[in-house]
Order: sequence, then C-alpha cells, then structure tokens
Amino acid sequence: MRNRIIQLFIILSPVIILIVLLWIDLCPSGIKEITFEMGDSSPYVFNLLPSQRVSEIQSSDSGDPYVTIIDEPTYFSVALPHTSFDRVEVELVFDPKDQPVVELGGLADIYSESYQLEPLFNSELEQQSWSEVSDGQTRLLQHEHNFDSVQEFLENLPDQSQIATYHYDFEEPYRISNYQLSKTVKTIGVSLRGYHKYLTYLKNEPFYLAVDYMDMNRTTGADDAVIRVRNEEDEVMFEYFIKDDGDTIEDQISSDGTAIIGQSNWPEGVYSVELSGTSDIFWRSLETTQQYMTFVGKIYIADDIGYLSNPRATEFYTDAKHLAFETTHADSVQTVRVDGDMIGIAQSHEKYTYTVENAGVVYGYSSVGDLKISGDGKFAFAQSMFFNPDPVELNVYSDINSLGVDYILTSYNLNNQAGDWLASLGSFDLGSLAVIDDTVKFTLSTPGLSEFGGEVDVHSITVRFLKDSMTWREILSGLRDLLPFGL
Repeated sequence: MRNRIIQLFIILSPVIILIVLLWIDLCPSGIKEITFEMGDSSPYVFNLLPSQRVSEIQSSDSGDPYVTIIDEPTYFSVALPHTSFDRVEVELVFDPKDQPVVELGGLADIYSESYQLEPLFNSELEQQSWSEVSDGQTRLLQHEHNFDSVQEFLENLPDQSQIATYHYDFEEPYRISNYQLSKTVKTIGVSLRGYHKYLTYLKNEPFYLAVDYMDMNRTTGADDAVIRVRNEEDEVMFEYFIKDDGDTIEDQISSDGTAIIGQSNWPEGVYSVELSGTSDIFWRSLETTQQYMTFVGKIYIADDIGYLSNPRATEFYTDAKHLAFETTHADSVQTVRVDGDMIGIAQSHEKYTYTVENAGVVYGYSSVGDLKISGDGKFAFAQSMFFNPDPVELNVYSDINSLGVDYILTSYNLNNQAGDWLASLGSFDLGSLAVIDDTVKFTLSTPGLSEFGGEVDVHSITVRFLKDSMTWREILSGLRDLLPFGL
C-alpha cells in the first residue's frame, strides 16, 4: 500500500507541480509582486540602462546594494506575465540626494518616444510650508488659507495666473471669451521631422488641416504614420493613416504625399493634433484655417536637403525658459538667436542649453534649421498663432516663491521613508502603455541631473501587477485554458 502511494505520488507530482506553477501564473488573488534589488537577476525586471549612465553595484553603510545614476535619462524594462493584468504599480526605493525632481515614466507611444510620467520626488513640494487641504487624491497648497477644501476651490476658481499645477489636469475647460474666428488659410512653411504635437482652438468653425509629407527612407524599416486629433477629454476625434511607401531599406529615395483633414460640427474647446511618425517622416508644410497652432515641448526643424535647393531660415516664438538645442549634421552647425542673445551650436550631436531671462513669449531664429529645440514650454511659428491654454506648470527649475502664484494643485504625495531610503510609487494603466515583445519600458527621469549634484542612488524596484481577484469558476476556467491537456 505504501509503495502504491509512493508510485502514485511520483506519477502525479509533475501534474501537481504544473498546476502549482499555473496557479502562480494565473494569480487568483489579483496581485503579482516582484522586487528587484540592484544586482539581482530577474525574469521580469531588467537592469537600468544604458550602463554608461549607471555606476557599478555599491553597498550602503547598512549593507543595502545600490547603483548611482550619473547621467540622464535611464531606462529599465519589465516583462509582462502570461496572465492579463489591468494596472501596474512601480515602487522605487531611492535617495535623490540634491536632485530636485525625480519622475517615473511608462512608454506610451513608440513613434514619439513619449512617456506617461508619474511624480516620485519634488523637493520644492516636500519642503513647502504653505497651508494644505486634500481630498485624498488632490492636494491644494495655499499661500493664504482661503479655502477649506479642494472642492470649494474648484467651484470658486481664482484667476488662472494665480494657480500653478504639478501633475494635475484641470477638469474646468479652457475658454477664450473674445475669440476671433479666422477664415483665411495660413501656411506654415517649415519642415518638421518625426513626432510633433500641437494645440489649437475651435469655436463655431470647421477643423481644417492639410499636410505635405515625405518619407525620406534614411533608415531601415517601415515608416507608417498617423495624424490624430484629440478633444479636451483626450478622446480621438479623427485619425488619418499614412501607409509606408513600400521602401523599407536605407536608400534615401524619398516619396511624398498630402494629407487633408476637414471636419465640422465639433464642439468648442482646445484640441490636440499629433503628427506621429518615425524620424524618416518629414512634415514639409502645414495649412490650417484655425487661429492657433502651438507646439508642445519641442520642435524638430528638419533639413531641406532633397526638398529645396537652399536651406530655409526659421523664425519661432516660445514661452519656454529653459531650452536645449542639438543638430545631427556637421553641415548644420550654426548660431541660434533667442530673445536677443546668440547661442552657438558648434558641434553636431552635442546638446547646448540656454536660459531665457525675460518673462512671456520671446522670439527665436535659426538660420539653416536642421535643429532639435526642446524646452519647458510651447512653440509657434508665428506670434499671432501662439496661445497657452494651460496654467503655470511646476518643473525642475521652478522656485515657487518667485512664480507669483498663490495656489498649487497637485496629485503628488509626500514620500515615505524606507529605512535610509525614500519609497515612492507610480501607477499605470497597462492598456495605455506600449508593449514591445511582451515587455513595457520605463524611464527614470532626472531632469537637469548634472546641474543639481549629478547623482541619484537607486536601491530597488518593486513591480506589482494588479487585476480583480478571481472567483473559483474563473480560476477553474483559467486553469483549463492554461493546461496543455485541458481540465
């Protein structure tokens, strides 16, 4: 009898082990947690890269392993479990040292390389002594205590110039009371390269956009593109898909086309337009009847080789106060003019920064283009087309006391202490993240790292995949689907 029990156990043990493994994979509790300490090896969480921006493994006084981020940005990838989850939480245990802002971003769009950022640390808000009220999700900081709740504040909003935000989106829609309808067609004769996003405004008028584009075929691979229009609720109103021209090799034989979008009866409000494509897609000219066209965060003025016989000069206007410039071609080294100052771009593939001293919108000029310009504000190619529907947004350079605001709205919560470290959490809807080879990519954003001390220590990364817990019927159904021989 004993021998039969042993034989039965030997026969069934592989099945039992398989079911246990499938149970773990199925995760009936709805929570799958993986903690990755620096130096570990994990099938789910991978090391911070690139390696030249991260130190070797070190050990703290208490014996905790950690690495030091010495340049930015850095990235890590997380492999998805076989079972579907709804959300992912990523907890970083770290020491920001003298770095004023640390943010965690999940890759949301491959073309634009745009990340959905969540705040992990903000020294200005950590140290702020203003009066505070909270509803559990949103914090309201007040220079003088004039409101007893976030709800009271939102129902009696002060002038927008008095309000700063940090990782907070106003539900109150932006409106222009004296908006002037434009019926003339405006042509923006500027070449733009790759992903761009601009804001515009509609009121009792049709939406019209015509875009001349070229697929330059300078890199290997397909170059599909899409023009996407979203409303204030981030709902897609229209999509115009551009298929690859069939040339997927690096032969620099270009093809061109024109996309025309005309829509009517859209409600009043702010709309965002994404020109989404690879770096091989050049948007050569834009036409619109809208009054405003304000680009968000960056413009990449493309070269005109193969399009015009001579490079074009480009004028721009921006309210950004911290700008970065870079060209990728030695022939395009130049001197850029911003707000009356001259910024020399002396070498290709080098980033040059500039701080704007004057308030408001300033004038800029590039003599030959072929220039990436990024900054903490917005850009337009005509002063009359510039508008900014957003309140003051705090960034790494912000000094709250010098902004002249009286209120701050933020979703940022103060950090928890984890021994000698800080522990901070970012939460993401998995459906909003780009999935590449069954992995999602994250960035640790440490803007201005070299300006503020040059180091951030990271001890561990904990990833929690979340979904609803399962009933027994759902568990049995899930096991049946996973078992190779059924159940």
